[in-house]
Amino acid sequence: MPAKQHPPIVAALSTPTFLQPSLMALESIGLCYRQALTEIGCCIEEFEKGDIDFLDVQHRLLVYGHRASGNALFAVYAGSFVKLEHLGMLGLLFKSGLTLKDAADQAIRFLPALPEPFSTLQVRLTQNQIEIELPSSVDEYSSSLLAVEYLFSFIYRCTPLISGWPAQIDSLRFSHTPTTCISKYEAYFQSKVLFNAGANICTMRLDARKPLRFSNPILFLELESMLSRLASHTAGDYNKVVEIRKLIASEASTRRPTEHQVAKRLSVSKSTLRRWLSTCGTTFQKELDITMREQATQMLNDGNGEIKNIAAQLGYSDPSAFHRAFKRWTGVTPAQFKNMNRP
Repeated sequence: MPAKQHPPIVAALSTPTFLQPSLMALESIGLCYRQALTEIGCCIEEFEKGDIDFLDVQHRLLVYGHRASGNALFAVYAGSFVKLEHLGMLGLLFKSGLTLKDAADQAIRFLPALPEPFSTLQVRLTQNQIEIELPSSVDEYSSSLLAVEYLFSFIYRCTPLISGWPAQIDSLRFSHTPTTCISKYEAYFQSKVLFNAGANICTMRLDARKPLRFSNPILFLELESMLSRLASHTAGDYNKVVEIRKLIASEASTRRPTEHQVAKRLSVSKSTLRRWLSTCGTTFQKELDITMREQATQMLNDGNGEIKNIAAQLGYSDPSAFHRAFKRWTGVTPAQFKNMNRP
């Protein structure tokens, strides 16, 4: 897995500790984390230096843990290992605010600067409730139902760590089908859970005006100022990356576009294209892989024909080449993916 240069705010918020809940979950069921990282193609040295795409590695770990443990609720289980330090500077910012409203306001402000799925989270706050939605149409890491379950488990465990009082879920809805009996989800979340709901939404009952237990106004203002400066370094180039992603997606529907073709469509040189992407911690190959993975997983989920036909639609004349690429993207083969996501 190639080294990755993260944008300043992503490097500050997405440290290797972000992966600790999943690694701890693997260790708790007797699976060595170093072996797991090796199995998913992550170099141990790069992991220890932080030269990895944390969200991509997280996705691969969830798939590996789900398959290796035989536990249909592995993603939910992994979320139960979260600690506030796993959120890095953003966790400290949330925790040090005066009220839950302060924490929610900062989430609304800084989450869009992060990679998916965090950038797509929508946070809505009233006096007595907080509602968190992850759109079901997002791509990349968050396209996996395992990632959605992990993220909501993560949020459920983080909320009392930030607020200092227990979290109470009023309603929990998932857009996918359950991976096991619904009663197991309800036992964990202590709430009714709806599936095939058309949206991923968690609603929790909380008093937005209640002072946070660990409030520290001085630290809060210092962190807010620091993160604001980091976020400002990425805003302009991030908009360019969004445009590049849309262009790759439109081109990939009929062919696999090259870096030269995309640069030409944008009327810039390849070096400028690479600079834009590098500033936001990504590369053309990664963006192409993300797009191809999204299209492949969507086709497999929709049951659009045999795997060899899907490979051909995506521009792979040799099905074995598609097989290798898909396993590199997801950690499993196309056939295994179809079986995992079969109702």
